[in-house]
Amino acid sequence: MYAVVITDEGGARRKLDFPKPELTVGRVQGNDIVLSKRNVSKQHARLTLKGEQAVVVDLNSTNGTWVNGRKISSPQSLKRGDKIYIADFIITLEQPSADSERASSAPRVSEPPPLPAKQSIPTHSTMPPQSSMPARRPMSPRRSIAADSRTPAGPTDVRGTSLPPRIERRETGEARLPARTETQTPIADPLGALMSRLAGRMDIDNVDSAAMKNQERWSAARAAIAETFLSMQTDGSVNADVDMRQVAHIALHEAVGLGALDDVLSDESVRTVVVKGPSHIFVDRGEGLDAASLKFSSEGALHRVARRLAAGSGQTLEAQPVLHGRLSFGPRLTIMQSPLVVKGPVIELRIGSTKSLEQLAEAGWMSGDAATYLAKAVAECRNIVVAGPRGSGVAEVMSALARELPETENTVVIEAVPDLDIDRDRMVSLIATDSGISLGEAIQHGTRLEAEHLVLNDLSGADTMTALVAVLGREPGHLLGVHSWSTKDAIEGLLLAAGCGGAERACVAQLVGGAVDLVVAVQRGPEGRRVSGILEIQGHEAGDVSFQSVPF
Repeated sequence: MYAVVITDEGGARRKLDFPKPELTVGRVQGNDIVLSKRNVSKQHARLTLKGEQAVVVDLNSTNGTWVNGRKISSPQSLKRGDKIYIADFIITLEQPSADSERASSAPRVSEPPPLPAKQSIPTHSTMPPQSSMPARRPMSPRRSIAADSRTPAGPTDVRGTSLPPRIERRETGEARLPARTETQTPIADPLGALMSRLAGRMDIDNVDSAAMKNQERWSAARAAIAETFLSMQTDGSVNADVDMRQVAHIALHEAVGLGALDDVLSDESVRTVVVKGPSHIFVDRGEGLDAASLKFSSEGALHRVARRLAAGSGQTLEAQPVLHGRLSFGPRLTIMQSPLVVKGPVIELRIGSTKSLEQLAEAGWMSGDAATYLAKAVAECRNIVVAGPRGSGVAEVMSALARELPETENTVVIEAVPDLDIDRDRMVSLIATDSGISLGEAIQHGTRLEAEHLVLNDLSGADTMTALVAVLGREPGHLLGVHSWSTKDAIEGLLLAAGCGGAERACVAQLVGGAVDLVVAVQRGPEGRRVSGILEIQGHEAGDVSFQSVPF
């Protein structure tokens, strides 16, 4: 009989019995062990028990399953003491017993050692006042790592090596000084001091994307942080009232991962993240950008994370004022830096919607009847324009519509930046900014490819006209995402966007009337993003487009 012990990155542990021969591990409900972080796959791994032998199997997860620091590619037998690494979690198997319960309270490498208990001077003590002074002898200029990492043997050692003189003064009746925390700006910032010392123990400037997934590196960083904290505790450079567990959490992610962004990206409700400096992080959970309480320890830490994000998209930041890309686990990335921005870098991460039309309806974007109508329109190969201002949800609706296209037919997707979330075998994706050409040029090249369907996104201005011309010369069944100025009059916004290239209004109206069957208007209001109308194009006359609103 085994028990499953789950340790998160902060050191918190929970223990579950192994009551059946098979357990599944994943991010979503329905798994036996639910690890609610974005870097855990929906169905990540499986644990089986055959007799007395436990086996772990990776279920084709995105970030992999690791045993004792090595990534597994086939079923891996486990022995007692083996550590299974899944994202930020460590899973171990042990036999439930009184001894193992007592052992679970011991310090672990995934958390800093506990702060020493405060010692008070007994009132009945006959010890002379000066007897405590010899214990605080001057320390040698440099201490060895081994000496710093020793755990104090008992209360006498704690008073002699861990508590600074100010602790003794607190017993005198003098006014107590305010406690220092990591959110204040004390004379000696514990997080900054910890990162500075940690840099002497490990390479915190490593920006290799593979290193961020190396579980051995994460384990080594946890151990180095624990030893560094113990050294700071021993020489009295850390205030005993500081929550060093939180400081250690931030230090771990800045040393190996994406710093404050790791916490944000693990939240399933987050849609957009914008970073405008070490202390200015804004998060959109579907209702607009709000300031977050998270921050980076320094400008250097933010620049380091920016380089890791760039590496994660397969690029480098050197000599690039603007970088667009997509991270391996889904988010779309934009980084802007000097000389384009005065104080940078500025980072934006957008997490695309993977919702279908039916799921958008369930989330309140539209009615169920509207979702059914749009799915039928795609199946009938009608040309559909999704129009709305930037940030109103054009990409989300476009992605849902594109999922309704037949998987047995070829599709060409053309965007200015990678914004849509579509994943299928018979699809060619073209990104204009990655190739250094304009979106209009990418449309001209991409539409020469053999495909039944075009998905053209991020259209505005003259590019809208180019897209309409490309669609008009093909068989129907295409999707266009247009950023227009108006949510109240989507047709007028479409006409103005297409006419920015200098074409006469009558010509533009004739083009829209001949190339477009439906216009789906989206907007963002107090209640969030939603479809505000579905307009069926009837024709054109005298520079105007006639249409009928579809009631839902």
